Amino acid sequence: MTEQAEMRELLELAALALGLTVIHPEETKRGECIALRCSDQLTKDPASQFEYHWRPHTDDGDSRRLQVALGIECGPSLVSKTPEWWAYQSGVIGKGDVTEELVEVTNGDSPAAARLAVLKVAAEIGRRMKCLRAGARKGRNAA
Repeated sequence: MTEQAEMRELLELAALALGLTVIHPEETKRGECIALRCSDQLTKDPASQFEYHWRPHTDDGDSRRLQVALGIECGPSLVSKTPEWWAYQSGVIGKGDVTEELVEVTNGDSPAAARLAVLKVAAEIGRRMKCLRAGARKGRNAA
């Protein structure tokens, strides 16, 4: 999987965890996913739904809103010999469910490492939600 495809998958899974509907990815000519065009489906009133560009991998504000909405904790690693940021979330999917990511700081860009750590945790939550939905559908089809 290419780096661009991996980023797109992370963004789509994180959007799922947040309850956003991905309308289509916004990409550069080289195929890099720079944003997702999303629709907020949290309200059932169609008049209140809107589309916007969502960039938690490059935008501090989008990343922070994602972090707060999913209860993800994030901070610098104090025990690592290389500069890293950690992100951690416990219990969204089920009791005892823990998701943790460590992201090494590259080029001295600590905010980018923090955003990526949060995005990876959110994507893992989305991946687990997707699996649970697939399992529930399988159970309904078997009945």
